[in-house]
Amino acid sequence: MLIAACCPLDMDQHIFSVPLVASINSQHMECVTDSIGNVPCPIVYGAVVDSACLVWETTCGERGACWLYDANVFRMFFHGTTGAILLCAFFVDIIVWYKAGSINFVDEQVPIQEEELDPIASKTRSETSV
Repeated sequence: MLIAACCPLDMDQHIFSVPLVASINSQHMECVTDSIGNVPCPIVYGAVVDSACLVWETTCGERGACWLYDANVFRMFFHGTTGAILLCAFFVDIIVWYKAGSINFVDEQVPIQEEELDPIASKTRSETSV
């Protein structure tokens, strides 16, 4: 249900056409990225805010809103959580930077030198010219 809401499919186009498949793939990747990037944020920071509460309102035996926060605990948890997330993102960036040099695209082919094609002929030419 979530994927259908995030990633609508245009039924006017043929299912097996290449642009539609690329479009669907792009929409699904965007949906997954949005879900992973946006859904946990309020949950994580909501838990951080709730962890700094000192006095909870109780109504009919159930916990309600927070009346008083410990500012030092809130500050430490809030900045610590943000710093930990940024540190993880930094390590992922380092890994991507390291791995990016080994990416070889099909369209980019290294031109082969004439000497590399026939190493025996290149040796004989250099030896005979001396």
